[in-house]
Amino acid sequence: MNNKNTQKIKVKLSFVPYLALRARLFSMNNAELNEFINELFESNPFVEEGKYVPLSEVDENYYETNTEDMYSFLIHQFRMLEMSDKEREIGEFLISNFTTEGYCDISLSKVAKKFNVKVEEVEAILKKIQAGSPPGIGARNLSECFILQLESKNGSVSTKVKHIINNHIKELAKEKYKEISRKVGINVDTLKELRAKLICLCPSPGLMFAEVKGKRNIPDIIIETDGGTLNVYLNKTSRREIVVNQKYQKMLSEATDPKTIKFLQDFLQKAKWARMSIEERDERLLNIGRSIAENESDFLRGTRLYPKKMSIETFCKTTVSSPSVISRLVQNKYVATPRGIYPLHFFVQRKNVPYNEEELKEKIKKIISSEDRRSPLSDGDVVEKLAAVKISIKRRTVAKYRNILGISPRSKRRLTK
Repeated sequence: MNNKNTQKIKVKLSFVPYLALRARLFSMNNAELNEFINELFESNPFVEEGKYVPLSEVDENYYETNTEDMYSFLIHQFRMLEMSDKEREIGEFLISNFTTEGYCDISLSKVAKKFNVKVEEVEAILKKIQAGSPPGIGARNLSECFILQLESKNGSVSTKVKHIINNHIKELAKEKYKEISRKVGINVDTLKELRAKLICLCPSPGLMFAEVKGKRNIPDIIIETDGGTLNVYLNKTSRREIVVNQKYQKMLSEATDPKTIKFLQDFLQKAKWARMSIEERDERLLNIGRSIAENESDFLRGTRLYPKKMSIETFCKTTVSSPSVISRLVQNKYVATPRGIYPLHFFVQRKNVPYNEEELKEKIKKIISSEDRRSPLSDGDVVEKLAAVKISIKRRTVAKYRNILGISPRSKRRLTK
């Protein structure tokens, strides 16, 4: 009976790294996945290069310049989470106060006082933002930034490692291994390995957006019209196919030394996990693309001004996935359509929002465009007109979308003689 229980625990523990890898790969866009695969070729002898489609063979119309900055990306990502209006307002306020490096340096107690909530509630909202992409975003200091990135890669970080990063990061940077070892009780080799890992991390995750902005967006999904049909397929440009090396598999089957067998088995397992995760990522993304093509047929063909949008729950049903999986798959990815290139989250209806954002923007634009310029409408007037067509929103919501649309306030729209 005890042996059976031990075996179950071992199976469960060995499966955890696969789930962590899968979650990481699901969050990657095309460019990030290509980089991961290239690194795999260099680090894993069991992985060899298969076929791939060069970028030059792909229609240039499927690429456009990235104009999304850090703040708009993080707010889009945050709005996909399930929360109350108050939590959303606090989260967006926090994000708007991040530094360009991606740090949260505003006092949480001041935020709590501003919104009349407990500090713990503000911290819980910040944790939700930190759980998003890129890893390390929303950290309050360099140590927290590094811990968040390590957790993103490994799933968890030990208490001792957190203690070292929080309290001895300067000594570690100066390679004072013996001094830290005496204080903490960790051997020098482990400290050297930790330092090597930290050097590879990004100390300013927010600056990644400045590097990406202005570059071309490479869509993960392509939707094309073929007569009356919408065809959906994945964009695998410049991605090398993962093939497991037969030579090393044979070497493993012939090995007799236990250490050699364990060494080779670990590499083989990692190669198989990577291939399985990528195949599953591709299959689920393809299902998301098919759901969009089916649900947004009128919009994609140009017979509807705005998308209908689907909730996370609807995507879960149509793709047989959990909400966390869908959230990872749609973040930081694009779909090329007959109407142009859109972020995948453009087709996702935000939680707790009873209206379609794109439809609302169109209605606000239409209402204001038909106003009498000698007596322009206030935001409150627009609220009343929307209420007449059964759309109930607050005045500040109108002001927010009016600003997004680039429409001036009432005073600046008044026609002067």
